[in-house]
Amino acid sequence: TTLGVHLAVSNANLCWVTGQTDGHRPKFVIYVTAEESAVLMRPRVWSAFFRMQRGRAAMPDPFSIMTTPDTLLPYERDDQRGQQRVMSESERYVLRRPILNTCFAVLDISGSAEFPNAGTGYIDELEAHITRLIEARDGQELSMVVIDYAGIIVQRHMEFNGLEEEKRRILLKYFGNNCKRQIAERFKCAVWVLHQLNGDVAAGPGTATKRITHAEASDSKSFAENLVACGVLGNADPNHGIRLLNWSKTRNKANETVVPTMLKIHSDFSLMMDVSDQYVVSTSGSGFMSASEAASVGI
Repeated sequence: TTLGVHLAVSNANLCWVTGQTDGHRPKFVIYVTAEESAVLMRPRVWSAFFRMQRGRAAMPDPFSIMTTPDTLLPYERDDQRGQQRVMSESERYVLRRPILNTCFAVLDISGSAEFPNAGTGYIDELEAHITRLIEARDGQELSMVVIDYAGIIVQRHMEFNGLEEEKRRILLKYFGNNCKRQIAERFKCAVWVLHQLNGDVAAGPGTATKRITHAEASDSKSFAENLVACGVLGNADPNHGIRLLNWSKTRNKANETVVPTMLKIHSDFSLMMDVSDQYVVSTSGSGFMSASEAASVGI
């Protein structure tokens, strides 16, 4: 989910900058949340958009505790070190709120109390919701849709319609292709579909440096069959929290030539940091070590 939020927020920022540069109405991003309600997603989104500590963004009334130029916190000074002026939380909120309102939307199909009947209609329902959302925004063009996540959408669809277990693999196998036809091609946008790994891989010890592939997708070895690309985020290294993002399928390039990226969740924000230039695989091969540690032992 953190990676999905990062993708969506980054693209929303790009939409805003592109619109301002070109003088056109910016496009927008839809984050489809099928697991967490929109209310629970808010702290993640706010943290990423406003670079506000997630714990503070999750407060019952975050407005009342936002810092001002006179009450800056150490994390703000650290995050903005080297900038001409350090901006407070309230200033960042006012500056970036137009981007959030214009270029970002959350579609809650989690079955939450606010939308209890949403999320049982598979891709057809997503297509209908997106259509209505675009109409409500007076035809604003879409740039990207992030779907979080395929497995739970299939699960709720099956439960609601009383489908047999054998249908699960088929629904997951064609999830990507249906998203391509009904969302990407129809609305002329990019679509990122999140899914989970099977339990054995996700729980496996000493696998932080292993290049996990899409064949380990939960309940579907064929999940990526119809995808243009598929990146697999591996298990976290317990010492550094680093995960390998392995592009196990890349339609226009041999996937074995794509070097995995080392990612780490930012300790303050709901964002992923690329730390590929800061760490290397440890001598044991089961974890990571800093570049300085590697240099000291001649790696």
